[in-house]
Amino acid sequence: MFKNFRQRLLIPIIGFFVTFILILLLSGYFASNLITLSSQRLEQQTEELTNTLTINFDTYQNFLKDIQGFFSSSNSVERDEFRTFIENVDFVNRYPGITLIAFSKKVNLSEKQAFLDEINNDPLLFSKGTDKYKINPDSVKNIYYLLYFAEPYNETTAYGFDSSASEDRYTSIKKAIELNEPIMTQKIALTGANAGQFSFSIYQPVYAEGTVNDTAEQRETNNIGVIIASFRLNNVFTKIFNDTSKFNNLNLKIYTDGVEDDSTLLFDSGNKVESINSFSLTKKITIANREWDLKFTPGNAYGLSDTEKLVPIATFIIGTLISIFVGIFLYQLKKSQNNALALASDIKIKLQESETRLNSILESVDIIAYAINKEGVFTLSLGKGLADLGLKPHELEGKSVYEVYKDNAVVVDQIKRAIGGETIKEDVTVGNTTLESRITPIFDKNNKVVSIVGISQNITEREEASAKLKAKTDELERLNKMMINREIKMKELKDQIANKS
Repeated sequence: MFKNFRQRLLIPIIGFFVTFILILLLSGYFASNLITLSSQRLEQQTEELTNTLTINFDTYQNFLKDIQGFFSSSNSVERDEFRTFIENVDFVNRYPGITLIAFSKKVNLSEKQAFLDEINNDPLLFSKGTDKYKINPDSVKNIYYLLYFAEPYNETTAYGFDSSASEDRYTSIKKAIELNEPIMTQKIALTGANAGQFSFSIYQPVYAEGTVNDTAEQRETNNIGVIIASFRLNNVFTKIFNDTSKFNNLNLKIYTDGVEDDSTLLFDSGNKVESINSFSLTKKITIANREWDLKFTPGNAYGLSDTEKLVPIATFIIGTLISIFVGIFLYQLKKSQNNALALASDIKIKLQESETRLNSILESVDIIAYAINKEGVFTLSLGKGLADLGLKPHELEGKSVYEVYKDNAVVVDQIKRAIGGETIKEDVTVGNTTLESRITPIFDKNNKVVSIVGISQNITEREEASAKLKAKTDELERLNKMMINREIKMKELKDQIANKS
């Protein structure tokens, strides 16, 4: 029973598992390629978003440097000049994301009161006699950076705000002056009417007209204030990332100073994504000399279409069905093979029985039966008649007819003609034996001769008897002719005698 099971099912089962393993490997290959493709698309998209941020803030910083140049070209910039310059630049449309452009003037403690009097008496800002410009927060210190110009101007503009009041802001101003580069502040929590919102600023130092500012000491001495670009977090990134499709199945959080907590979080796209093992990709950039960490969290199968996602699954399902089909096919094939083997075995037995009967008949009949392949080699040699040629059954098998009968041109000619496709029915003499032969060519499906079969019978005695009979007949004929001649002569003699008498 086990042997029967092994013969019928072993190969189909092996075929199924081999095909199934190949399908698993193919599915894994597709899945691996899709992971690579997803990673490439993620890298491409994150690079694009990173470049978008970098390019926009480079533009903002260049704008601040243009304002710096504007101040450096004039010994005294008036409020209306500043307003005209900003309006002509149209920064709201050209530099979306900037909420406010301001100039905070550097005021020494000794200049503080004179500065306040000048501002409060400015008819462009306040009515005469009012005292509305106040330092906020006010404290006693050597240097103030007081908000002096601001655009766009409105009632909420914090004129008098000391931009150096907090330690971070003062440090940022000092660093901007030291490096003569734009410097970004930390994340700032707004108060008052804007409570609950956050911002940050970029400071650009301004120096007195015509001064040389090659060293940090020179820049410290010649500094007259800072230009400030203010950014509301809920505004600037919305302006920069104006295409929400960029965050399909992707979340972005931006932190500063290498710390990931709420105090340093500048932006969160808010996309809820399902990510295997919480995978994330972090890119680092520097904006206004402050380090930003862009943390990208992609969803599963990021960047892949629905069709692409289905490829490994479809491959597995279709492959499994193919594996089952292969198993069934091999089972049917094995079953057919077993049936064919059984049929072949039965045919073989019958052929053996038929050959035994044929051998028995040929051994009892005074004929010769033989078969020769197309190369002229005997493949069969049977029959009682072989003894007349001095041969035994099967003696010629495996030998070349051209070699055996090389001295008998008639035999060789008959064989060649038969292999050429001609049916032969002729007598042939081999030694002292005369054979009546019939040779028939065997053709394949392409009508080409593959072998020939022949039957030969010894007719030597018949030929000898025929020769004796012919001799007697010839003798009788000769005697008959003699008798005829005698009778003719006798008649002629009688006629001559009769005429003479």
